[in-house]
Amino acid sequence: MVDALLKNGIEVLRATAPFAVGPRTYPPGSFVVKTAQAFRPHVLDMFEPQDHAEDIGPPGAPPTAPYDSAGWTLAFQMGVQFDRVLDGLDGPFERVTSAIVPGGKVTGSSDAAGYLFSHHQNNSFVAVNRLLAAGEDVYWLRDRSVGSADATGSMYVTVRPSTLPVLRQAAADLGLSFTGISSAPPGTADKLRPVRVGLWDRYGGSVDSGWTRWVLERFEFPFERVFAPALDAGNLTSRYDVIILPNDAVPSRLSRREDGTDLENVPPEYQSTRGSMTWTRTLPALKAFVEGGGTLILIGDATQVGQRLGAPVTNAPVAGDGSADRLLRKDEYYIPGSILQVSIDNTLPLAYGQETRADVFFDNSPVFQLDHGSTGAAGRASRVDARRVAWFATPSPLRSGWALGQERLERMVAIADVTMGKGHIAMFGPPVAFRAQSHGTFKFLFNSIFYGQAVPVARIPSPDRAPAR
Repeated sequence: MVDALLKNGIEVLRATAPFAVGPRTYPPGSFVVKTAQAFRPHVLDMFEPQDHAEDIGPPGAPPTAPYDSAGWTLAFQMGVQFDRVLDGLDGPFERVTSAIVPGGKVTGSSDAAGYLFSHHQNNSFVAVNRLLAAGEDVYWLRDRSVGSADATGSMYVTVRPSTLPVLRQAAADLGLSFTGISSAPPGTADKLRPVRVGLWDRYGGSVDSGWTRWVLERFEFPFERVFAPALDAGNLTSRYDVIILPNDAVPSRLSRREDGTDLENVPPEYQSTRGSMTWTRTLPALKAFVEGGGTLILIGDATQVGQRLGAPVTNAPVAGDGSADRLLRKDEYYIPGSILQVSIDNTLPLAYGQETRADVFFDNSPVFQLDHGSTGAAGRASRVDARRVAWFATPSPLRSGWALGQERLERMVAIADVTMGKGHIAMFGPPVAFRAQSHGTFKFLFNSIFYGQAVPVARIPSPDRAPAR
């Protein structure tokens, strides 16, 4: 957040000592952004909600769409906690000239069996990817209170001779702190495994895939792009553990046409990237992938794939018109590019590290109702089950932007975890990595990459050899 402000010419201050504003005291290192500066309007845009006018025409006419987003408050999207102060303030502040991450620490027991670190910080996933690449043993603790004051949970890495150098580098680079403990935490855990990730893309490039690619690269997830011909060829579990289909990877949009490029004009090295996903060719391959143990991550409109595969969810909201339900008209329900708040069950692996509420970007995004009997109970005999991970708990979830008919979202599901056969389908109605801005919901994507391949353990074993000093 500070980096984004600095790059847009905003002056940011940092406290060098504790200071008080009214009854509240803030610790050293707290950031202060004053609005008495040249780019005050931009400061307000980044911290204050946008209140888009209800641009509605005559009765029955659709609303006039905004040029782009109706609400974009970056502090909300990034999950930044801040206080709005209306009185003038000053204190022991210094000007921030670059968004250098404060160095973290490696502390704790001198004979540590392993180290705890936060599941709440996005950069923890960079550390996980580095540790797994180095062959370390990394676990998610199911007891969310261990090593976590806010009950968002901790991760744990067992000590080996090679462990400490990776942790020290991560502490310096990423601002993470690792706390050594003399014995492994008690209780059940999930041991993470390196995963093979395929990110859908198409010839000429997909915007949504490109943003997802940037996020995966930024957080050091190994992946490769996968195109329609490779998906149609099947046998996907031999190549991938996880396949990500972003918003525009929707067969119905492309199934009746190719990409419009003459085959003879495509260089030989790109021939395998041409073509489009279809319901008839691609869907059977994806179904076999999930039932065989793979994880399919569906974002936005791509959640249609989950429904076609048999996920026990239905589209919502709809209006009941007597004998049959119908999709709502735009003059009844319309939420273009805004920020809404969802409630979260952060005891489920898909939501580990999240707090119990989060702001999500929402652009007329899909929402769901779980079929009867699929609200989180044990898997049914068919081995198809859906769990509610995030949902709209109030009739007024709007935080920033414009939400006509928002009351219809109450109790609707935004994120669902579907168990199918041996695998999982993670269904994200809202774009949880929207334009690489929504840092506050990145963890949903990151968790979904790992959790399907994680191995449950009754207890974490002790290290088999002493660490290097």
